[in-house]
Amino acid sequence: MVEDRSHAESALSFTEEVLKWFELQPNYWYMPEQVKFQHSRALQANDRQEEAEEYLHQASARMMMVADNINDEGLRRSYLENVRDNRAIHAAYQERFG
Repeated sequence: MVEDRSHAESALSFTEEVLKWFELQPNYWYMPEQVKFQHSRALQANDRQEEAEEYLHQASARMMMVADNINDEGLRRSYLENVRDNRAIHAAYQERFG
């Protein structure tokens, strides 16, 4: 259990550092929803549920914003269903918020 806590704390420290870089260079990042999703997971692993939920909301909202800008329905569906990371965001969001 101590090892798990150590990993959770390390993950949180890492994602916090990535978010600092993200804030400095917001247009540099590819798929920023992934940064926010991973931070949400790290927060959750450290029992910071409210913050985790906020970052999960942000990740999902960003993913859906991109999806809503894809005019071709087949490509949109592919983006949401065939991209592993997007499926993970969607599953986590549905599990938490239904």
